[in-house]
Parts: sequence; C-alpha cells; structure tokens
Amino acid sequence: RMRVFAGGPMVNLLLAFACMAVFAMVFMPAVQPAREGVGVMSVGDGTPAEGTLEKTMIITSFNGTAIANYGDFSDAIALTKANQTVAIGYWYDGNDHFANVTLGDRGDYITGTDNDGKGYLGINGWTVSTDSFHPIAGAKNATALVRNFLVFMTLPISGGSPVEGRTKRCSRSIF
Repeated sequence: RMRVFAGGPMVNLLLAFACMAVFAMVFMPAVQPAREGVGVMSVGDGTPAEGTLEKTMIITSFNGTAIANYGDFSDAIALTKANQTVAIGYWYDGNDHFANVTLGDRGDYITGTDNDGKGYLGINGWTVSTDSFHPIAGAKNATALVRNFLVFMTLPISGGSPVEGRTKRCSRSIF
C-alpha cells in the first residue's frame, strides 16, 4: 500500500520534468534574454551598490569594460581598488542607464588578508545569456545540462524572465 502512495508523487515529478523538457525544447528557442551581461540577484545592505543598483538590473558595462558574462565582470572588478569611482552601465525597465559608484574596501565586508584595498560593489549576480534560457541547447556536457535546467526551472521563482513586459526581470558570487 505504501508503494502505491509513494508512486503517485514520483509519477507527478517525472511528468513535470518531462513537460518542462518538452517546453524547453519546443518553445524556448524563440526566447532571447533582454540583454546579455550580469543580472543583479541581490544588493547587500550598506554596500556601495545600495541605492544605485537593484535586483533584476543587468550590468552591461563596468568601468569602461563591456560585460557579456560573469567572468568579464569578475575580471573587471578585480582590477579596481577601494574608494575608486567606477562607471556602471546597466539595463533596467527597457532602457540603458549609467551611474557612477564609489567602491568600498573588500576587506571591510569579507574577512581575509588578501581582500584589503580591493574594490567591492556588494551585489550577488549571475550571467544572463542565451544559455540561461535555452537549457538543453546551451549545455556542453551533462553537468551543464543539469545546471542550466535547474536555473531555467527557478527563473520564475527568483523573479527572472527574459520576456518583455512587467515580468522582465533578470544571479553567482558576491562582489
């Protein structure tokens, strides 16, 4: 009797996974992200980004460097120092915007001797790219397939969507 009860939820999960896979293969190739860059998932309280950047913005340039993915952003912020003012380009609500932000000292926010004197913005972000919204086509191996699929499935929960309109919201390590 317990096997029958346990079988019901398992079949529901398998059916949901199969429907999501069909949806991803059939409908998602027509969807493109609003902009490629680094999507802001959260902004830390009391950080330099607070008051300038908000959740769902997409960073498209940082200190004169075009940002296409998380690696570009990581490389660009690694070249900064504490108290340096940087120009940030971002996309939000269908428009491109620019702002100047004075970076904090990473050592004040993250413990460790190698952090002192380095620039700190205070966001949690992720690469916003076509691969995020095409989980099967963008996967290069099985690990990437699982990762892409999980990101794809959690987009609505995290407020992310590549679609224009009121749902146009656009997440990996803290910088």
